Amino acid sequence: MGDVLSGKPTWRGARPNLPAGPVVSLAYKVPVAKRGELLALLSDAFPFYERPGGIRMGLYESRDEPGLFLEVVAYASEADREADDLRLETPAYKEVLANWHALMEGELQVMRLQPVELGASALEIAPASPGDIEAIWHQRWGLPVHTLHRHFWPGEVQGLGAFTGTGLLRGLITWAQEGETVEIVSMDALEPRRGTGTLLLEALEKQLFAEGVRSLRTMVSNDNGDSTAFFQKHGYRLVEIHRDAVERIRQAKPSIPERGKYGIPIRDLWELRKEL
Repeated sequence: MGDVLSGKPTWRGARPNLPAGPVVSLAYKVPVAKRGELLALLSDAFPFYERPGGIRMGLYESRDEPGLFLEVVAYASEADREADDLRLETPAYKEVLANWHALMEGELQVMRLQPVELGASALEIAPASPGDIEAIWHQRWGLPVHTLHRHFWPGEVQGLGAFTGTGLLRGLITWAQEGETVEIVSMDALEPRRGTGTLLLEALEKQLFAEGVRSLRTMVSNDNGDSTAFFQKHGYRLVEIHRDAVERIRQAKPSIPERGKYGIPIRDLWELRKEL
């Protein structure tokens, strides 16, 4: 609960990795004396609400008025929101809601929101938390993430995220430093071809150059021509093909598929480098 929502000085709280579907915001007041009861209730209620999948909850508290809370309920799709509405009629949900309402003073303000498409220029680049990294990796890569010589867990890398003004995470780049070289471990743009990847890569290169880093490398599997083209467009050069590297990694991570994009067998890692 204590993390500051970057760029939003009025509210403090958790910044969830929100899905890109409909959002419901709930604003309400709780007596300061009952604040602890509310947090205890929601600590159990949030996992309960999220369990069916397709739902992500976030909680914020006003900096200026303690006890004034904003809950954000984000859905992966309209179908997930409609299914959640039906679950509200079940006895278990009604019990949680009754306990929640009992803590409030004043009226509950509900707002239903629809996502608005924004270009990369509207995104804020900010450090990504281990929770942000874990959420994206779990969704897109599986844990841990393997590169040529080792595997990484979310807490072992640094990350930059591309966030909308409401905290939606729309892209992520992670890296780890080995000696004088930095390896880009992962790059994810959740809405491809909108400039998010370029924004993240340029921000990372600028930051690393200021820190004295002069060499960057990344590994791309042989089926991923789109990523290879992206990095080459930004000045990276193919320096080595590590034959059968993915075959060796697959022994430790059997979930890696045999075939990837365009049905190409996934066997090798291509190493690309750039001198800053």
